[in-house]
Amino acid sequence: MGDDPRKRGGEARLLALAALYLCGHALLITLLRTHAQVVSIACVTVAAAWAAVACARRARRAGETKDWWIVALAMLLWSAGMAANLPFAATGQGAVNPGVSMLLFVLYMAPLLFVLAWRPEDPAAVRRIDGGLALVLAGLFCAIVAGHASVAGTPLENVPALRSVYDVGNAFILGLAFIRWLAGAGSPQRVLFGSLAIYASIYFAVAFYVNHVESIGPGYGVFSDLAIDFPFLVLALIASRRGRPHAEIALRRVDKVVQLASPLVLPLALLLASAHLMPSQPWLAGLGIAAAVLGYGMRTVLAQLRAQEQLERLAAVATIDALTGIANRRRFDERLASEWMSARPPAITLLLVDVDHFKAINDRVGHPGGDACLRAVAHVLGTQASRSGAFAARYGGEEFVVLVPAREEGVALALAESMREAVSGSDACRTAAGGRVTVSIGVAVARAGGTPQDLVDAADAALYRAKGAGRDRVVLHARDASSVTTAS
Repeated sequence: MGDDPRKRGGEARLLALAALYLCGHALLITLLRTHAQVVSIACVTVAAAWAAVACARRARRAGETKDWWIVALAMLLWSAGMAANLPFAATGQGAVNPGVSMLLFVLYMAPLLFVLAWRPEDPAAVRRIDGGLALVLAGLFCAIVAGHASVAGTPLENVPALRSVYDVGNAFILGLAFIRWLAGAGSPQRVLFGSLAIYASIYFAVAFYVNHVESIGPGYGVFSDLAIDFPFLVLALIASRRGRPHAEIALRRVDKVVQLASPLVLPLALLLASAHLMPSQPWLAGLGIAAAVLGYGMRTVLAQLRAQEQLERLAAVATIDALTGIANRRRFDERLASEWMSARPPAITLLLVDVDHFKAINDRVGHPGGDACLRAVAHVLGTQASRSGAFAARYGGEEFVVLVPAREEGVALALAESMREAVSGSDACRTAAGGRVTVSIGVAVARAGGTPQDLVDAADAALYRAKGAGRDRVVLHARDASSVTTAS
């Protein structure tokens, strides 16, 4: 199926609008030569603001990651940094990146690093830590800029140092964006990373040219300024596109490595910034190092805690019957083996419970009603068992099993009879099954020299006799194969 013609038409109009914007920028520089600097700075400012608006609109779409808002903030900071040149250009004070402008250009990197560092599965507490690290990083960036530039401008001898800050920051963002895109699964985040990778590639090339080649030229107000528009216009076009539904892709090993390593991004950036500040402001560098170590440590503790909780939830899911909510056969086998190893013979009695005429119940109320019946019976058995310190589980199908921590036959028989009466008199069971529900129960006591399977077989034999004797009764398996029967 081809693309929607309306979608293609909308993209063509956006592309044409971007082309017209570049032409308009060039035309204004040509026509307004005496004010070329102000006009060019204003055009670049608007281009970055356009990218910010497009990213914000993308964040508001259904199914899109809200991290587009953070990208929009980065673009807004860059736009504000360029706009800070306007008063200097309008008054003829030079317009070559005053300190405020340099500061905002560096600050714009912090939101991008934050977006590229976090993972969608991270909890809110981890994101707050990352946000705090991003703020500390922004503060260190401010200190770096303040050490090389003032509000009025940047001394020529400090320009190379600031260029190196920009180069390292831009390269860091570019490399990280590509890595996150290449290693990402099919998701809104991967689309975001791909968009940032394209933008960062163009921006890195343009910034390198402007910082290392154009900076020795006449400044703003020349046709090469159109190149500065280009990365922002491209990002605005990408953010404005209507993407296709995101297909999930299985993670490869490299994807998992990148996702696990991404929490190192902000601490590493903090360490690099701290190293830059160490000769001039060691106390501030120490603060940055402490923040990196403490932030990563807290992140690690929270990640381990979350992993432990997930393991506990998985363990619970693995041992809980999905239909009835009580323990499943696997959990029963583990519990029986544990009890058997604790003593020889163990002080336990086994009750095997079967719902009478369950097939007829299913035929009468259908499978949903049969499932409701099993849940109701499980609730009754589980409640009775917990009151007596016993352990109840679903054995399979319509059978349940109860481990009683006692070898006294009288105690086990009393509990079994209480369970039988509770099920028979349960309104919930009656409502679910569309009539009275009864159970047959086989009881067996653990014997010296036996095995867990012997105990199960004995309880099963007693249950078979209970069903053969008319159901709705409790039967105790005796060692000599005779039985004690409690009829309804």
